[in-house]
Amino acid sequence: MHYYDDPHPYSGGMGGDRWQNSAAIAALELGGTERGVTLVHRGTDIHRHVKYWIKPDIENRIKAGEVTAFFNSQGRGH
Repeated sequence: MHYYDDPHPYSGGMGGDRWQNSAAIAALELGGTERGVTLVHRGTDIHRHVKYWIKPDIENRIKAGEVTAFFNSQGRGH
């Protein structure tokens, strides 16, 4: 899916080829769930195209441990 609109269908997991706005928004919305959120990104940091008003929020959630993020990584089976 190219655009993210509702967190509920993704509570079991979701993936994408680019860690940008949709991934950051989904992580922010799903971060408060009891299952938690883990982001896996091949790059070294949050993508440069993440909107300037979203980036600080996702960075703070990662620092606070509300969202787990693995950079320079790949998902299972790769």
